[in-house]
Amino acid sequence: MAALSGNGMTVIEAPIGDQPIAIAPTPTAAFLGRGTAGPVNTPVVVDSVTAFDRTFGGEWSGNTLAEQVRLFFQHGGQRAIIVRLCNAARCGELTLPADGADLRLTIRHPGSAERVRASVDYDGVADDKHFNLTLQRVDALARHILDQEIYANLSIDADSSVWFGHALVDSALVRLTAQPALTVRPQATRSQSAHGGVAYQPMSQLGDDGAALTDYDFVGSERTHAGLFALDLAPDFDALYACADAGDSMPGPTFVAAAAQYCASRNAMLLVDPPLADDAESVVDWRRGGALDSEHVMTYFPRLRRRDDPALPACSAAGALMGLLLRHDAQHHVFTALADSPHQNAALLHRDWLPSATLTTDDALTLLRVGVTPLVVGERRRLVFPALVTAANRRERRQGSLPDQRLKKFVLRQIERGTRWAVFRDRDQTLWAQVAEQVSTFMGSLAERGAFAEGPARGWSVRCDAETNAGVDGVRLLIGFRTINGESPIMFAITQHSDGTTACRTAFAYPELS
Repeated sequence: MAALSGNGMTVIEAPIGDQPIAIAPTPTAAFLGRGTAGPVNTPVVVDSVTAFDRTFGGEWSGNTLAEQVRLFFQHGGQRAIIVRLCNAARCGELTLPADGADLRLTIRHPGSAERVRASVDYDGVADDKHFNLTLQRVDALARHILDQEIYANLSIDADSSVWFGHALVDSALVRLTAQPALTVRPQATRSQSAHGGVAYQPMSQLGDDGAALTDYDFVGSERTHAGLFALDLAPDFDALYACADAGDSMPGPTFVAAAAQYCASRNAMLLVDPPLADDAESVVDWRRGGALDSEHVMTYFPRLRRRDDPALPACSAAGALMGLLLRHDAQHHVFTALADSPHQNAALLHRDWLPSATLTTDDALTLLRVGVTPLVVGERRRLVFPALVTAANRRERRQGSLPDQRLKKFVLRQIERGTRWAVFRDRDQTLWAQVAEQVSTFMGSLAERGAFAEGPARGWSVRCDAETNAGVDGVRLLIGFRTINGESPIMFAITQHSDGTTACRTAFAYPELS
């Protein structure tokens, strides 16, 4: 994971030494979408709906982000990465009265739910050039305090070491608006209550949420880590979903193509909604038209509707699917198919929701043939998956099993991260043997848990030696394994370079897998 520091340097987090490669990391989903509060183009990890609401402002009719995050946690999700996007959203303002020239502050993040109030007092200050400032970020409705910053004994003198302009540079709540220098300190905030108490200055102008998102907002910029590429600064994730604005079916094809490619580079799956349709035939026509042909994409049908108000428009099932899949990963593992799970609550749909259409057996089989996972409800709200598939085209149907595809991505992601340490060591036989042993231990642990196909030959292979590293500028290892449902072994070459990691398919022969 890369993390961008304040001075523009990029810091790379890598394992120290040949530590064991984790076989059960916390499954994580990533969401992109609009919110009414919180940082923009900055990945934030949340572990509950409460944590999401605290940062991003809660439910809002303008975008489906909050709804999908709720569905995710309702259906067993444990951890989500949120990237808030916006299109021309505006920050609010806070004005502190002062004789001659007011002190004007701009709220750090844009949005209609960003509420910051201030209190000024002179308790214990040195002289009439100094003041104390308290800033509080509060819930827009309940007025609960969410965050607070206290600055004591600030000075209006720009040459002072405690000048308020220097102090507010590091504020997470406000930034200083360009203005003339203050000659008089801000007025103390006076309580309007007969009972006295601490008084607060409200915002002089509220922020707004901007316009609807475009594909360009979703894709963003790799150079500035905006939009989709904000996830460059995020931890690993298993699945990604982009939340459309209310009334839109999904982001456009420009974003979907870029996101599928990005998910391939991060060894994650992209969830894409089907068209707003009431029948399976429309979705089949959409897929046969070539939409979304990619082994890195999963789509489904039908959407969901509220049980208590079926007249409301159907909504995306992506958050619920991600929650169900990742909960299953945490309890069992990525290589155990949710479709085949013997656990009665493995795919239990929350009581508030129902599929928006009823599928026949023929509908389900037809959808599967075109790379669409059918959602069928059985007894006691349990979702029955005849199979879980990717949107790979028919020529690549060997890549169509979602459990197999996710196992491949999991193995690659863990090995790529777990062997990053090797690039900082001397390249010799000792290093290659250490890498081979580390990865073999990881693959052997997965095999003991039933990750790979059983048979007369071992279901996996690892090589890292002088032959695999001949002429390589870095450290290269070759891995191969057979999935439970796959016919041919999956074979990859993983190379650790000083500037990153590459993984590509290889035709190298593995006698162990033959």
